[in-house]
Amino acid sequence: MYIDYSNLWKLLAEKSISKSDLMELTGLSSRIIAKLAKNETVTTDTIARICTALSCNVGDIMECSNESSLSLYNYARTFGELIEENDCVRKIGFTFKGQKYAIYFTKKAATKATRIYCEADNTVYWEQLYMMGGICSRQSLKACL
Repeated sequence: MYIDYSNLWKLLAEKSISKSDLMELTGLSSRIIAKLAKNETVTTDTIARICTALSCNVGDIMECSNESSLSLYNYARTFGELIEENDCVRKIGFTFKGQKYAIYFTKKAATKATRIYCEADNTVYWEQLYMMGGICSRQSLKACL
């Protein structure tokens, strides 16, 4: 089981309150807001400040969730540990239902014409597609871990 703050972000959106506004209303630091965004542990004082500022109850901003309901991607983002990192990618490791996994997260934002994939030898490729006269040419950046 873990604490999920998804309801907080939905409530902020409904009230048209940004994260910066929340920091101003509560006096919380950007570090604490980042911890909430990652579903990390925060103090009960933090929860109380948010509830007071938003005039809501604890259940309106957080809930206890079951890890088994998460997708592999969300499980890795929530419980994964950094294994290796370079300028291009981050390798995150975790165990899910007894199976060990390693996921590569790119540090670059992918566009519609971008493909990021990993070969069997653990080499991650960032492939950018360019339109030239009706055909696509490919350029790959090889990022080995």
